[in-house]
Amino acid sequence: MSAPITPPSPAVRRIRSLVTHHRPVFAALCALVGIGVGIAAVIFHYTIQGYERLMTGTHAYGLEGGTTHTIFGLPPVFIIAVPAISGLICGTLVNRYSPFARGHGVPEVMLAVRRKGGRIPGRVAIVKLVATTLTIGGGAPVGKEGPIVQVGASIGSFIGSRLKLSTRQLTLLAGAGAAGGIAATFNTPLAGAVFTLELILVSFTAETIGMVVIASVCGAVVAHLVLGDNQVVWIPDVALTSTRDLWLVVIVALVCGLAGLAFSRSIYLADDLMNWLYRGPEWARPAVGGLLIGVAIYFVPAMYGDVTGTLARVLTGYYGAGMLALLFILQMVLASVMIAMGGSGGVFGPTLFVGATTGSLVALAIAPFATSSFTTFAVIGMGAAFAAAARAPLTSVLIILEMTGQYALILPMMLAVVLATGLSEVLTRYTIYTTKLVRRGDVLDDPVEKTLVGRVRAEGLMGEVPAIVGPALCLRDAEAVIRESGSTVVPVVNEDGTYRGTLGALTLARAHARGVPDDALVADLDLPQVSVNTREFASVVLRTLVEAGAEGIAVVDANSTLVGWVAQRDLVQRIYRQQRRALEAAETESSWGSRISARIMDYRRRRDALEAQEEGRLPRDPRTLDP
Repeated sequence: MSAPITPPSPAVRRIRSLVTHHRPVFAALCALVGIGVGIAAVIFHYTIQGYERLMTGTHAYGLEGGTTHTIFGLPPVFIIAVPAISGLICGTLVNRYSPFARGHGVPEVMLAVRRKGGRIPGRVAIVKLVATTLTIGGGAPVGKEGPIVQVGASIGSFIGSRLKLSTRQLTLLAGAGAAGGIAATFNTPLAGAVFTLELILVSFTAETIGMVVIASVCGAVVAHLVLGDNQVVWIPDVALTSTRDLWLVVIVALVCGLAGLAFSRSIYLADDLMNWLYRGPEWARPAVGGLLIGVAIYFVPAMYGDVTGTLARVLTGYYGAGMLALLFILQMVLASVMIAMGGSGGVFGPTLFVGATTGSLVALAIAPFATSSFTTFAVIGMGAAFAAAARAPLTSVLIILEMTGQYALILPMMLAVVLATGLSEVLTRYTIYTTKLVRRGDVLDDPVEKTLVGRVRAEGLMGEVPAIVGPALCLRDAEAVIRESGSTVVPVVNEDGTYRGTLGALTLARAHARGVPDDALVADLDLPQVSVNTREFASVVLRTLVEAGAEGIAVVDANSTLVGWVAQRDLVQRIYRQQRRALEAAETESSWGSRISARIMDYRRRRDALEAQEEGRLPRDPRTLDP
């Protein structure tokens, strides 16, 4: 038995009323969400560093790895066990407390916001923070963006749910939390807002933009105050020194776009492969994947954790072609395996790393023909790879520029991102985020649901049967039944309840025209079969109604038993109710200024009515004062 729903307290009702009817109050609530998510991002940053230091003896093992543990004096080979131990704890925690926190996070938020009214379990924020700390701090080369998006959205959803806000406000708060998380984690306030608008909310209205930007700025400010205003990836300033190099940018964009698509595909290929090979308990999956990662980082320490330091080295030409190719392969394989095995981490960071290594390899190949620096093409490769994988061009441009501070590259970056996005549109149907949802049967955008009746089935459209006629009834009595039913057609049902056909006034008129006597039985007539199954969608119901030209049709179950009736009148009433609710919802969306204007107009109407009454043009009736 489900727990009874407790009504909100008076304080909650007052706050909800303020938030619902006053945009400045809702904006303040979005700011509060941004601040809360910013604090969570700071905690996230320090817990990952602390756990990495606990397990390796340093918070920068990827750059200083390969040495004895500086705290406990453990030998370098201990690093093989670190991801496995971390994965074991992570898998147990997630499997026990919140399976929703498994994986890279963004698809789950997209589904919750666009299909579930923005409702995300509150415990997800805590479980996701801990699980991702274990995964990334324990050595898995996965990203932070998915987890912090899920944490931020969970915080926004939790606050909105506690205040019993509407679905629209709840989804907006969840989106605001996601924006604040991205902004605080990557020091990208503008890209954080655009990421949410472009991928999660898919809305660019003035109100949505304003609220999301407020949360994004607040999250970034909190991170600045604690962590400092530092770029996530520091590299020397670069620029495209010649417009002739734009042709080379095209090459980089296409090659890195293919690399981004390859990484996206590798995640789900690894998922299929791991599901086929692994037969153990679900909670142990991350530990098994962690063991593979441990072996890899023992030989290549640069692949430890979120590889931000290694990424800066890749962009500045620290590695040769052979090492770049090895890093490219390891990033694709290790991130794909860890995510497939249930580790908690995002795909944004790995996608950028794949793009950077690919862009660097291409830069080495085209160096004899280029006047721009090696780093220029490597940075552009990052944006192209993410644009192809996520199909989010605005986010791809802004987040790379904000993360690296290379605003001079905006022109070539825009060109590369547009080309990579177009390539992705041509070659793939889904993105790195939506593929996960499609594979498990979830659909984000269904055009049918935007129609007036959507994907409602016949059982959801049917009502009561107007009347029932038995086959043994004479035509005279059947005609009386139809006349009293208020409908022009009624179903004919056998004694066992099975549907036999539909009898209408037109059928009776044709029978009389052929000379059939009134005392003939209904069973003697050739009745039209106009019915639909309970599981048929509204499109089939409407088509049947149109083709039959009938006022209503019978609804039957799998055994052909009559269970309901769909009348044209009921469908029109349903459409009217939907339209009325939509209009009422639109009228409730007002601002302080519009409410003042409405009151002024109301006052003017009443004043004009009083003046008309005094002049004798209207009778003195209080009802005439109603505008």
